[in-house]
Amino acid sequence: MIENRPTVKLFKRGGRRYIYSALSIAMLAGMGSFTVLSDEPQNPETIEQPAGPTAESAAELYKHVKDLQFEGADDATYYPAVLAAFNEAFTVINIDTISDATLDQCKGILMDLNGTLARGAVHYSMNSNQEEMTKFAKAYVDTQLLPQMMGVEFNRDKELYPAMVYCAASGSYNAGDVDGAIKYFEEYLSTGETKQREAVSLFYGQALLNKKLYSRGVDAVVKASEEYPSNFKLLTIAMQLCIDGNRRDMLAPLLERALEVKPDDERLLNLQASVYEDQHNYRGALDIYMKLEELHPNSKNVNECVARCYYNLGTGYYNQSISELDEKEAAKYRRQSNAYFGSAAEKYEELSANDPNDVKYLKAMATSYACLGNKSKVESINVRLTALGQPTTAMNTMPVMMGNGSKQSGTAAPRSIPSYQEYARAYVKDQLKDWMKQGEFEKTEDYERRVSKENIRKEQERLSDVIADKYLTTYANQLAISELKLMQYDVDNETYAVKSDFGTVVVNVPLKNHEAEIFKSNWDEVKIRNPKFFIKNNNIAIESIMFVTPDGKEYAYNAMDAGNYRGDRVVELDVTDLFGSPSGPAAKKDEPKGQGTTLVATVKSDVDKNIPRTDVVNDRAIALIIANENYGKVVNVASANHDGDVFAQYCRETLGIPENQVLVYKDATYGETLSAMNKLSNAVKALGDGVDVIVYYAGHGVPDEHTSDAYMMPVDADPLVMATAYSLKDFYKKLNELGAANVMVFMDACFSGANRGEGMLTEARGVVLVPKHAAPEGNMFVLSAADGKETALPYKEKNHGLFTYYLLKKLQESKGNASLKDLSDYVTAEVRKTSSLTLNKPQNPKMTVSGTLATELSKKRLHP
Repeated sequence: MIENRPTVKLFKRGGRRYIYSALSIAMLAGMGSFTVLSDEPQNPETIEQPAGPTAESAAELYKHVKDLQFEGADDATYYPAVLAAFNEAFTVINIDTISDATLDQCKGILMDLNGTLARGAVHYSMNSNQEEMTKFAKAYVDTQLLPQMMGVEFNRDKELYPAMVYCAASGSYNAGDVDGAIKYFEEYLSTGETKQREAVSLFYGQALLNKKLYSRGVDAVVKASEEYPSNFKLLTIAMQLCIDGNRRDMLAPLLERALEVKPDDERLLNLQASVYEDQHNYRGALDIYMKLEELHPNSKNVNECVARCYYNLGTGYYNQSISELDEKEAAKYRRQSNAYFGSAAEKYEELSANDPNDVKYLKAMATSYACLGNKSKVESINVRLTALGQPTTAMNTMPVMMGNGSKQSGTAAPRSIPSYQEYARAYVKDQLKDWMKQGEFEKTEDYERRVSKENIRKEQERLSDVIADKYLTTYANQLAISELKLMQYDVDNETYAVKSDFGTVVVNVPLKNHEAEIFKSNWDEVKIRNPKFFIKNNNIAIESIMFVTPDGKEYAYNAMDAGNYRGDRVVELDVTDLFGSPSGPAAKKDEPKGQGTTLVATVKSDVDKNIPRTDVVNDRAIALIIANENYGKVVNVASANHDGDVFAQYCRETLGIPENQVLVYKDATYGETLSAMNKLSNAVKALGDGVDVIVYYAGHGVPDEHTSDAYMMPVDADPLVMATAYSLKDFYKKLNELGAANVMVFMDACFSGANRGEGMLTEARGVVLVPKHAAPEGNMFVLSAADGKETALPYKEKNHGLFTYYLLKKLQESKGNASLKDLSDYVTAEVRKTSSLTLNKPQNPKMTVSGTLATELSKKRLHP
């Protein structure tokens, strides 16, 4: 019963009062009834738009609405004008090429009209005009769901908004616009409203099945089936989504509930047995199949299932018997294996008698007899296989688990995933530009304090975290084994590489006790557990994953120091786009020393884009990257962090070095530098002989005033206290002591005491010194940015050090295949030319080589 005095919210238009009452909201939601979709949905209704909408036409229509409001026009005139203005502004705001001013103008129009759209939906609801009500409800919701509105706080009524979304969903669904309905279903479920939750969940699941979007909302529908346990239709839809969406791992509890309602349903029993097989519970599956065999003793399908379970049980115990070290336990496993293989052979004999040319039966029978040691039976079956043109079975054949056909066969279609920067940039740019605007009542000194470089960086990181989480939630879905490709076993390192759309992971699988062979033979039956993802190199990568074999053995992958790559979440923006003009408060040039004020926002150069990718895993190489930009006691090194980030990206993508073998240290202190060298040493030892080490350093170098020895400067070093710096001579010595096959070093630093660019590191030193040459040791190649008194220059327009830019350029052009000689010749020539002709200051990179690398420069490459 509706109360006589409902709580109301008042809105005024043209002197008249409009109310949202319990009655109007109930009517609004009540009109949104669903109909069952046919197999052929209707074409969704489209709203005709005037040709060529512009900001001017949107503004004119909006002005017309305001005029009608002022004049107190009747509803029949007013609301169609509101919808026309909405349609125009909504179309314009979704044009990619609009200016920031037009974007802001359209956002303003849509935000101002939003409340009126809600009142229009209520108006048409109370007048029983479902078609117009749906248009207004969709317009109201669509405005708030615009990506351009992300971050805008709308004053939503906690009852009205879910009702509006419900109407938009039902109207779209009943008109055959299933794609649009799915969007509104998901929005309704996200509100937490419960009034129509059961119905929405049901029709959401039906819509997903209709559009074959099985995995998109399976979690939500399964959860809803748990919340409404008496709704058997919802439970059935949830199970179907799990099956079609390759989420059979979620089926078991759903089936248990379904079997409580229909315990003798043979379709459900078959499905439960199949799920048991997926879980490698072959004994449980066998029990169900044997029950079905009693009901249908002549069923070929049921007899096949029984034979397969016997065979897989035999295989499991056989694998345990050959990997078990305790002979007593191994003998027990062999007895169990023989029992099950005996039953499997007997069943396959029966099946083959009815279908003697079925190769599948013959091969399973031959393998069973081979594992039983029955040579005469194997030879007899091999005669039949040869007659059918099939390969024969050897007595030492390793049995392989047989699938039940529930898994997706073949290779899964590649996922369509946008790059992270492409996905996130518009959001961060729009939000950051709004944040950087000076408030109407904000004093200039307060504004300049708020919009400092450090605060911009923090806000950029915060916004990046928001959009990064959404990106991962949207695109990092469950993995299927069909999406993973097992590569050839690396016998020296006892590892398998596993490739997917999310990159390559390397799994340790011991060779001992046939473990690697068993892992490979059972690959199609391997289960995936708990995949976690993070952003790496502008894409989604696997952070951790567990592989579980049919016998229950677990093999884990964990990206080493995944947290080190948090910087990949930060959205890159052009500085000019960020500030609007170079005169903004954060664009001032009187930057203080050592305050870490370098912006995360960076200009992207040509070498930062289109980075070549290789499919070759270069797991015999390790890279150490130290990029020091923000110093405590001297001026910062422009773009050094960016240099290190991009060089690391080339190491991973172009040179094929695994993620956990690219060690990145940005703004390293003295202690962190020592730790980096120790970690590098341990990594080389872990990989064993034949490892190549690539070292990159960008930062300050300084000479000792007394000895002229060259030193690398950690960010906490004092250029007048050499004990706080790291000796270059000791650095080369430590690299030689690693025991690596080859060490290749790239130093974007000068050691004369000059700053990258202009001036001295410290005012206490008034002259540039010629540093003493530090000779490499062992098989070592060193390419340094500058020679003698020269300065390692920045290449400001490329946002890199000059030396690093041309190093990356050659790696990009050659796809990492340039020899050390070609690399050195190119970098030296291009740096020398650009520094003299463009930057008006000489810089001559210097190459030094020792050991056998001196004779292999023309052959040796960074890429394998």
